[in-house]
Amino acid sequence: MQLMGQIGLITNWNTNAPVDTWFGVTVDNGHVTEINLVENKLVGTIPPEIGNLTHLTWLDIYYCRGITGSLPKEIGQLTNLEDLTLVGNRLSGNIPASITNLTKLSYLNLGDNYFSGKIPDLTQLPLLNDLILYYNNFDFGDFENEFITYKNTIPNFYYSPMRNLDSEISYDLVIGNNYSMTMNDNGTGVTYQWYKNDVAISGATSKTYTINNIQISDAADYTCKASSPIITDLTINRSIIHVYGSISSNDKNALIDLYNATSGDYWINNTNWNTSAPVHDWYGIKVRGTRVVELNLTGNHLLNNIPSSIGNLTEVTLINLSYNDLYELLDVSQNIALINLYCNNNQLSPLDVSQNTSLTQLNCKINNLNSLDVSQNTALTYLNCGYTDLIRCKPKYRFNYFGSW
Repeated sequence: MQLMGQIGLITNWNTNAPVDTWFGVTVDNGHVTEINLVENKLVGTIPPEIGNLTHLTWLDIYYCRGITGSLPKEIGQLTNLEDLTLVGNRLSGNIPASITNLTKLSYLNLGDNYFSGKIPDLTQLPLLNDLILYYNNFDFGDFENEFITYKNTIPNFYYSPMRNLDSEISYDLVIGNNYSMTMNDNGTGVTYQWYKNDVAISGATSKTYTINNIQISDAADYTCKASSPIITDLTINRSIIHVYGSISSNDKNALIDLYNATSGDYWINNTNWNTSAPVHDWYGIKVRGTRVVELNLTGNHLLNNIPSSIGNLTEVTLINLSYNDLYELLDVSQNIALINLYCNNNQLSPLDVSQNTSLTQLNCKINNLNSLDVSQNTALTYLNCGYTDLIRCKPKYRFNYFGSW
């Protein structure tokens, strides 16, 4: 395991210094009994030699996103282990069956990784008090046989939510073709519901959904939700399937106007912009069906004014133009679907959001604003307008607000 910390090598590791001075290591009677390496930006894998530390009672390596690979079967040699915490890494593959050898284990946290496959029968661990499995790639069949026992015997058992199953994929729609979409999972009596743009599709209740003779109206984002009659409080989602149609000409022209008006040739990242590539492949753009729904160009060296044609993006829900060098008017009055607007750290003035009644988050700090009226934005839950030239804000109690209310 390459132990690279936040500032060079973790203190004293892999040196001639006494092991009990190594960062995060506890030694008792000449044996390593605890390893605690938290958020240290470690890079590498957990080596099989970990199994040689047979006096370990605590092994905590968590929130180190550079830790990848599988959990070695030698983990089962640590029969004195009471606490095993590996949450928040990028471990994958099966949980080794040898983990059932850890009969002193009371705390097992494998959450927020990429483990998959059948989970060993952990009912063999009689002292287990905490079992955390959420945010992995497990499906119902991986632990449904033991589920009731876990629920009844483990006081703190957390297994929801799980990561989406299958890969996110995209299709460029060809009118008249047939398209089949599948959710790959396993489990007893699992039921399914397919969705188009977050709306349930009537009658689409099989693990496969087929669109015959596809038309432009079928361009959308599709997903599926699976439910189990055994693990009733867990819903597993399929990753999104994007079916793209020809982008709205108004949307594409608005993006081209933005590119030209803000010196797009000099952006930090302008990948595919103003080319023949599909708009959904343009940097910072998210498309649903035939419409642009997200514009995210934060910190991308946009210069000058934002053209009024940005208002033609009438389905856009997120605009993030923060940390650029934009000035004068930002007109979002026609962007009526807008939910999140981040235009902070520019030189903008004025800003009128009175028509954006769906707006929930607004960050406009560090600009040249001298007034802001959010009295019509009743859905707003976050407002940050600090470090501006504001002399009036309606309603007053929202002025310079940084949290939820």
